[in-house]
Amino acid sequence: MINYVVKLDITGLQCSLCGKDLNELDDLTTHIIANHGKEYHTDIKSHIIPFRFEGKDFRCVICKNKFNNFKVLIEHMNAHYNNYICSICGAGFINKRTLQTHGYRHKTGTFNCTFCPKIFDTSIKKRDHERGVHILRNKRSKCGYCGEKFTDYTKKNDHLVKIHGATPIVLQCQACDKTFGNQRSLTMHTKSYHLLQRKKPDKAV
Repeated sequence: MINYVVKLDITGLQCSLCGKDLNELDDLTTHIIANHGKEYHTDIKSHIIPFRFEGKDFRCVICKNKFNNFKVLIEHMNAHYNNYICSICGAGFINKRTLQTHGYRHKTGTFNCTFCPKIFDTSIKKRDHERGVHILRNKRSKCGYCGEKFTDYTKKNDHLVKIHGATPIVLQCQACDKTFGNQRSLTMHTKSYHLLQRKKPDKAV
């Protein structure tokens, strides 16, 4: 049973034996067998994922679809290598290890949102909620001067001060003389030092 995956860059693919330029991985294997009399193990081929890097685009070498980043492209390649099939959703994967990793998506339990009190019964529901409600919404924190977007409101304010000369935000604690540069730090300080919500120390074993 093969559990490895070979990610192969076929940009400028060429036969190392004769120097012939080839376009696709299938062309290379056919060429090696027909012209050089070399044997090729067909079981290995199904575990080699080819990529071609030309320009700034991330394109699938098989269906030519374009993707925003390399990670998404790698996930997409499973659609072309259905060596192992998920019995729950029918998705295909290149090897058993990738299928097992995917299987955790179907596991039910208690999954707490990292940003709010909501609880979900699968990790996928939690992930989709966080991306749609918290992460993507946070990305709307756009600089009013240059249009640059930030995933964190604090980062946006730091950018405004450092790049555009905005006046730094100074938030005064109402219970002591400490000051903070963002609301999150002030809230954490208030909860920890004035509302007695400090994390309880672990009990000695």
